[in-house]
Amino acid sequence: MKKIISASTIIVCSILFFTPYSYGQNSKRAAREINTDNNQGDDETEVPSENIRPKKSHTYHHTGNPIVIGIAGGLNFSDLVYGNGDGYGLRTGGTLGVLLDAHIGGRFYFQPGLFYASTGGSGFIHDGHTYNNDKVYLNTLDVPLSLVYKFGHSSTHFYLGLTAFVGYNFSGTYSDASGSGSLKIGSSSTNDIKAVDIGAGINLGVELKSGLFFNLKDREGLSDLTPDGLGTSTPIRSSSGSLTIGYFFGRQGAHRRVRGRDDRYLERKM
Repeated sequence: MKKIISASTIIVCSILFFTPYSYGQNSKRAAREINTDNNQGDDETEVPSENIRPKKSHTYHHTGNPIVIGIAGGLNFSDLVYGNGDGYGLRTGGTLGVLLDAHIGGRFYFQPGLFYASTGGSGFIHDGHTYNNDKVYLNTLDVPLSLVYKFGHSSTHFYLGLTAFVGYNFSGTYSDASGSGSLKIGSSSTNDIKAVDIGAGINLGVELKSGLFFNLKDREGLSDLTPDGLGTSTPIRSSSGSLTIGYFFGRQGAHRRVRGRDDRYLERKM
């Protein structure tokens, strides 16, 4: 999952790097076309060249609703990581939630949300001061806070975001060869795993002008989920990735530029 995230990040950053150059070339080509039209004897008053030349065509203008609400759901792939090593087994579950998309200036958006996620993994879980090789199933509420940068053409926006999150494990179960049972959630030595999980991650995706969007997210816990007083120095941390599809309600007017006869570009809502 981390390899997929890394490769996707490289692709998106490459698109971000070359997009201004592409826009600049299109701007020069369109300006030459307008000058040609004027030289062919347009009946209208000639517009000075300094007025025809626009601002840089990659200047971003948000023309839609400043705040919209969305829903998203999909697959969640999670694990519990022990120490500085890898986890013992990936768990596939689901995730579903709501989020806001608030324009804060330029190409930047703030996206807070509330999600349910089926998380967990495989490995050693405290059980009566002994450790067993269990499969762990957790029910988690996530509150992600994302700063998102959007770029792209009028009909499609790509985006890349940085996320901080607070998770709350409110219930869970375990199973192994000898049976199954409920996990005790809390911080004391009589519990199996802590409730509160704090971490960070990245997310990237694509948003269509209709409001439909597709998101890929990596989420890495920074908190040690090992209950206090167990006499072990090996931390347990969460790690997960998700693939989701969602929809923003009331999304109107992404960025669009079209040629006009007297103006280089006209801003229109979509």
